[in-house]
Amino acid sequence: MRASKPYVQIDPDVLEQARQIDLLSYLRAYEPSNLVKVKGTTNVYCTAEHDSLKISNGKWYWWSRGFGGYSALDYLMKVKEYGFVEAVETLTGQTMADWKPPPPAVKKDEPKVLLLPPKNKNCDRVTEYLFGRGIDYQLIQECIAEGILFESADYHNAVFIGKDESGTPKYAAYLKCEGRDYKAENLLSLSGVYQPKKEIRDSKIPVALTTFLKVNPQIKTIFLHLDKDRAGRLCTAALKELLQKDYRIVDEPPPVAKDFNDFLMSYLGIARQKPSRERRDAR
Repeated sequence: MRASKPYVQIDPDVLEQARQIDLLSYLRAYEPSNLVKVKGTTNVYCTAEHDSLKISNGKWYWWSRGFGGYSALDYLMKVKEYGFVEAVETLTGQTMADWKPPPPAVKKDEPKVLLLPPKNKNCDRVTEYLFGRGIDYQLIQECIAEGILFESADYHNAVFIGKDESGTPKYAAYLKCEGRDYKAENLLSLSGVYQPKKEIRDSKIPVALTTFLKVNPQIKTIFLHLDKDRAGRLCTAALKELLQKDYRIVDEPPPVAKDFNDFLMSYLGIARQKPSRERRDAR
């Protein structure tokens, strides 16, 4: 760890300019030998020092350490372990005279790339975990074969990949039970990211659901299988309010337990695994 320097008053304009310098521009100008383009991508880079530190779309993320940032200032402080003043001085001393932020229009034209962690050579741990949670083995293997599920190399996490109608990774997932043809159903996961506003009428329909309904105009009835807790009930109420004018809405929470995976495990007579095992495998 670098030694901290005495307090220094930094001009606000200088500080703001330092904060505007993105990591890719900094590395290109001052550490070009440390910048490596990731093979098979159009605008994803990593550093020669840390191949799991990925840079794209004005952001960076260090997958092996589990943190990231937006600017070169973040990088110098979090990765290089510079003190705040030293990091600002490094950036402003090198770039104050010459560096200018790129025009906003250029950033808007850059294609966005989904940054994914490196894949493990097999999916044994993820398969064992999901099968232990009651997920059908054949379904797990189909998801792996289709490239929508894999095991991360660093932490052996289960990484679920959803794709839109053109095959571009977005997010979605399937399940099956009791011998029914799950592929004949239109199934969508909101991935646990929907939070309605305090006033339900001011809430918006999740983008994933809006897009899915737009590309599947034949859908007239929507079954909601959200969690049986306060958050799940609130989301269900919001979606019913927002969608009932155009669709028939059926509320079907799990018959027992908090969510459908807990219900599935209860249905199959599987004991819930200890959290300590899950936590250790995840990190």
